Amino acid sequence: MPSLAELQLLFPTLITQPPFPIDSVVFSVDTKQVAIPTHDLTSRESALLTALNGNHENHNPWYQFLNANAAAPQMAHPVRLIYFTVDFAQAQASSASWLAALQELFTQTVTSYFIDATHGVIIEEETSTNPSLDDLDGMIQTVDGELYTKTSLYVGHFWAVNQQLVAIVHEEQALAAMSHTRPVTTLQHQALRFYTQSHRPTSPILTQLTADLAALDDDYLTIITTLYNHQGNLSSAAKALYLHRNTLQYRLDKFQDLTGFSLRQMDDLVFCYLLVLHQESTH
Repeated sequence: MPSLAELQLLFPTLITQPPFPIDSVVFSVDTKQVAIPTHDLTSRESALLTALNGNHENHNPWYQFLNANAAAPQMAHPVRLIYFTVDFAQAQASSASWLAALQELFTQTVTSYFIDATHGVIIEEETSTNPSLDDLDGMIQTVDGELYTKTSLYVGHFWAVNQQLVAIVHEEQALAAMSHTRPVTTLQHQALRFYTQSHRPTSPILTQLTADLAALDDDYLTIITTLYNHQGNLSSAAKALYLHRNTLQYRLDKFQDLTGFSLRQMDDLVFCYLLVLHQESTH
């Protein structure tokens, strides 16, 4: 890390005394806390300064707000938090380089920090150019392909910035921590698993029906999950399962004969997927 004097030459707008603006990168140099306005930094410079600073999460205004009872940042628009998990086992780059590479792909200014060695958040304000889920999927594929990392994202909703956001973020962190197979997940993907987990273990109905399901061919578990992930679309599910559509139709007819549930009906499909989740949680 350059000295304070060197940084002042490189960044004339360096702020050496608090209070620091919300839209700034706060870090420590020569045992002194300083900040640089975000608009005076490139995305790569911002990410590198944030990640290289060992205690960045303690100084980041968003971290202070969400974890240390500090005042809410003043924002003109709602924000969303994107929670990332990165596997650096085969990586050919540091966490700082990884964060810089990802942040550079955003078209608007974002705030980001690591919570620990492999987890962190990106905070972006709502604009007309926020990346879609498909865009985010492409972004992490790009970074992972270049740096040999493996990244997954949980993408939160856009929320107003107020004190209620603290509780919302804590719940989103719990949703983000759940195991999942998608590289990019949202509340919609995790809600059924998350909001039923406390009731499933005590239900005799679910327990019995799950046992009945487990007694069937294991292929049915895959069929239910795939059909659910494809919103009940038989053609796309059959393609994902490498089955002819007529073969899948036959399997669904047989499943209905055995269980009484029609996987062509969305209510039945969602309920059977809940049984799959219950079986996974008990094994």
